[in-house]
Amino acid sequence: MNQKTSVKNNLILNQTIAELNRILTTIIIDSEGNIIYVNQNYLNYLNKKKEEVINHKIDEFLFELEIENFYKHLKSFNSFIAFYKGKDHDLLISRIIVKEIPKENEFFYALYHVDISHNSNDLKNTYFNIVFNEVLKLAVEIPDLKKFLDEFLQVLLNIPWLALQKKGGVMIYQEEELRLIAHTGVSNSLVNMCNKVALGQCLCGKAALKKEIIFKSHVDDDHTNLPEGWKPHGHYNIPILKNEQLLGVLFLYVEDGTQFQPMIKEFLEKVSEILAAVILRFKLESEFQYSIVKLIRTNEEMVKSLRKIQHLESFINLYVPSSIKNIASQSTNKIHFYLEENHHLMINFSGLGKFSSVFPIQKVYETLQKYYAPIVDTILEFGGEVEQYIEDRIFGIFKSHKNILDCAIKIKKIIIDLNQERESFLLKPFQFQIIINHGESFFGIIGGSRRKNWIRFSDSIRELSILQKKSEKNQILITKYFYKLYKNKYKFSQPYKLLIGKEKEVIFYYLLES
Repeated sequence: MNQKTSVKNNLILNQTIAELNRILTTIIIDSEGNIIYVNQNYLNYLNKKKEEVINHKIDEFLFELEIENFYKHLKSFNSFIAFYKGKDHDLLISRIIVKEIPKENEFFYALYHVDISHNSNDLKNTYFNIVFNEVLKLAVEIPDLKKFLDEFLQVLLNIPWLALQKKGGVMIYQEEELRLIAHTGVSNSLVNMCNKVALGQCLCGKAALKKEIIFKSHVDDDHTNLPEGWKPHGHYNIPILKNEQLLGVLFLYVEDGTQFQPMIKEFLEKVSEILAAVILRFKLESEFQYSIVKLIRTNEEMVKSLRKIQHLESFINLYVPSSIKNIASQSTNKIHFYLEENHHLMINFSGLGKFSSVFPIQKVYETLQKYYAPIVDTILEFGGEVEQYIEDRIFGIFKSHKNILDCAIKIKKIIIDLNQERESFLLKPFQFQIIINHGESFFGIIGGSRRKNWIRFSDSIRELSILQKKSEKNQILITKYFYKLYKNKYKFSQPYKLLIGKEKEVIFYYLLES
């Protein structure tokens, strides 16, 4: 670059500085985001000395939410919207006007601000929603409450405009006390001291008892739990509430002397609402999982008792050997077997064991009934009979093939619609498999004069269970028998083969979207 050009660029830089000195907030940065100039008006506004600003990074004072290291992309900007840290740590929303300044082989950028805080509610909510969406995404992707809370804290503590210290935690309300579940950046002394906190104790206990946010700009007499080696600091203690039901407390650290910010309080209140919904969902799933396990164990005990009383063990372990026919023909008054040819429909749910609830067992049954009742009604509507309605399976029998696939299609739509309703409440959908096959089976009436029970078994029933274990989730699977009947009416996948035992090969297909 020749001397004439260099002089011209220096003149442009000096003229720009003189021009921008008349603007309230003016900063000039280099291409790495280092502040090389700030006018006196801005220093007065920040209540800082020049040496506290010069050579500092711009993102200590200015936060663009959607673009990390935004100063590296200023060539692409004429202006942008950002949170702007003003005097006493108050936050403003500003439009930042960018002016590029060439100087020798470098580029500098002059930034000046137009405060739009007074008419920017929609913009503020948009920025809030960026964070909320990230939290909700974590809630859907992470199946464990503690892991979710750990990731949630990382998201929250790294939001620059909140100006939080990189430490905080979440306490869950259990058995009439707060219990520390997730934390980051805090000392072992604090973890031991605050492992369990009574309502009304220290700041978290007071926030839980009052059910309102507590802000402290410094440590005072309310802060009774002081761990070893503590340093001056402030706090936000946010109760996590759902319809006035206390679920926990979120505690965050700020620098000593930080001033209260209504906008940050508003943001944290909304974060708390989302956190409450997610925690409640995890609690629902945990309780439901316990209830399902309890139901399964009860059922297992019933089956064991039935086996002992009726001597069923030999029948359950047999697949359908020829000797069964002899048993059927020589049956006593207490045992009657019938050989039938039927079309079988199995609906299997997976995920019921992971769903949990803070509600009593009646609520568990209500959830199951919401899914099972319309499925059972649909089987009956299409001419089938429901032979099993237990745990996570429904087993239907059809005398004719004519309606069974249409029945399965309608059931699939019912489950998908109910799953979408669950997802709208931040609950995980239940995965399912629908299996259809055909074959002969033995139907046995077992029992005495006072009580009768039944059992159905055959190779085709065993085949149905094996296909279910191999089937993809949320699909309708049919065997070759049904493919031949319906191939001109519906679209199916390529054929798949499954070897059952050492010799029997089963060919099956998936129903494609019709």
